[in-house]
Amino acid sequence: MRTGPGRIPCRSPGPRTPGPRPRAESYERLRCDFPPRTGCAHLSSTPKDELVDVLRAVSEEPAAYTALRDAQTRWGAAQLGSLTTEARKNDLEGAPVTNASALGGYDAIAADVVRSKKASGASRWMDAVYTALRSPGASASMAPRSALPDRNAKSWRASLASVPAEERTDHLREQGTFMFTAWAEVAEAGRDRAEPVEVRCRRTGQERYGAIAQNLRMS
Repeated sequence: MRTGPGRIPCRSPGPRTPGPRPRAESYERLRCDFPPRTGCAHLSSTPKDELVDVLRAVSEEPAAYTALRDAQTRWGAAQLGSLTTEARKNDLEGAPVTNASALGGYDAIAADVVRSKKASGASRWMDAVYTALRSPGASASMAPRSALPDRNAKSWRASLASVPAEERTDHLREQGTFMFTAWAEVAEAGRDRAEPVEVRCRRTGQERYGAIAQNLRMS
């Protein structure tokens, strides 16, 4: 390429190496805006996981993480409550699988928070979250009116009280499947219809967990 006097040759920029995401700064900036006025955020439909960084930042605070997860629980319960046993296969799978996927994302965020802390700090964070999830009355006003707790959400919260400490993480990772199974039993949907949806809920939640966990580890 020829260049005249005073001209600077054009060069292709080299590959950019992204630096670490400023989580601490993001948390300080975002926590004053919490809780979000629009209710829960659905991780399952977030392109390129931009929202994950925001949710991960505010989740340093146990109360913030609890409110987010509780909002998702209320949304999932409301969606399940709108289903009927006569729903077509696609309709029957849609809301439960979406809910399980989003909850899998929250599981990954919790795992990353715990991973980033020392043992004592991780234990305190998890204890605070689990205790609040069993009785999340303080966050009720954060959820949309259409997603107030119903029998399904209450059944899930009741199950938290009987789980041994060493099984808490595994139990939380089964939440999406648990909520659908509880609905199917009350609605008498039949095992022939419920079992395939349970399998898909569990698989989708695990896949979403893996994708977000990897994204957070690389940041």
